Amino acid sequence: MITYTTHAMEILATRLADEAAIRAAVSDADALDVGMSWDGRNLGDGHAGVSLALFAATLSTGVDFDREAMAHLRSAVQLSTTAPFTSLGLFDGAAGLASAMAERSIVDERLLPSARRFHQVVVTQLGARTPPPEGGFADGSPYDVISGAAGQLLFLSAAPRAVSGPDDGAVASGLMDVLADLLQASTSVTEAFTVDRRYFMPGSTYEVLSTGDFVDLGTAHGVAGIALALASAAKRFGARPVVTDQLRRVRDWLLDMAVPEPSGCLQWPRGLEVHGSVTMRSTGSACAWCFGSSGPAVALLRIAELLGDESSASGMRASIESNVEAFISTPTTDLSLCHGAAGMLVLHSVTSHGSTVPSTRWAANDELLVSRIMQSIDTDAPFGIVSAGLDGQPLHDPTFLMGAAGTLATLAGRTHDAQPIWHRYFTGAPNE
Repeated sequence: MITYTTHAMEILATRLADEAAIRAAVSDADALDVGMSWDGRNLGDGHAGVSLALFAATLSTGVDFDREAMAHLRSAVQLSTTAPFTSLGLFDGAAGLASAMAERSIVDERLLPSARRFHQVVVTQLGARTPPPEGGFADGSPYDVISGAAGQLLFLSAAPRAVSGPDDGAVASGLMDVLADLLQASTSVTEAFTVDRRYFMPGSTYEVLSTGDFVDLGTAHGVAGIALALASAAKRFGARPVVTDQLRRVRDWLLDMAVPEPSGCLQWPRGLEVHGSVTMRSTGSACAWCFGSSGPAVALLRIAELLGDESSASGMRASIESNVEAFISTPTTDLSLCHGAAGMLVLHSVTSHGSTVPSTRWAANDELLVSRIMQSIDTDAPFGIVSAGLDGQPLHDPTFLMGAAGTLATLAGRTHDAQPIWHRYFTGAPNE
């Protein structure tokens, strides 16, 4: 077991710096069909995310991975020129590449002009995009955090002042209206976010959890992500009354869906099964950034902060910490931002300020989360981490959202007083 986080970061960064090793891993994963996604251009599963992680490692370890980080960033830009983005999403499209450039430009002013230009290009394209097609949430992607309007709002809300431009507020307002209209057009929040079973991917979480249609309560593709993005954008840019009205509506609905613990903290199921007029909570709960209990708690925290409700905010911080402890009690070895320990470590950072969670309890949980990551690092693996692919096959995933780059960036982000910009995409904290 590796006991020193700096040593662990050096191992992960050294492996991720090798673009040839990444190409080989992608080729092997494709040949074995183990379910690894690699786009090359973007933040979630491309060179942009690896670049961001290597920049963070340079700042945290004192070991210079700057040249390799820039090589990955150039690869992402070159690939996006050869095969232009069709998505403007945060994790699968142009907004993610812009965010990686912005993150680096804060400490390297040489990149600032390029980061500003690319940010403005993305904002202009966002402003020119037509709204998602009518017909409701359907498969969710036009609206969600990974690909859609919610992620684009988080991108704008988190953008540093040094790169943001005069059109950001107007474009954010338009995106807020898109999400508010989605809610306003439905008679209930359940109706607004029901995912049509016809859109389920075989073997997807939706299909596994439900024999009917499904309402995802999580952050990546569900209700919590929409609410988080709206609250974050409203805090930074202000919002029309219809937006805050719909946020109150979602708040009340999420509280109705919660399952109280004896301690008073709240848990949520992964989602709701919808069978015609009958709605049931899906069985079991889960602790992860992408789905389950943690997302609704963080979204409700940001709504409470927006509305100035400190009592509710304090309760949500307690629920987030309770979810962290529930994760710690599970045997999972998943280290990813999306599904695993890295994501929970980022959410855990939300409760580090204020008096809700005693400092000794917070520090103990922080140590346990980091220890979980340290115990699972495999020095014999190509990128230091082994994930579970399809059918349980070992998966060597270098990516930001699902693999080693995200785990590296999370460990590196702990060493600075100021949280990285990218944390805000997961926690909804606006860059005010």
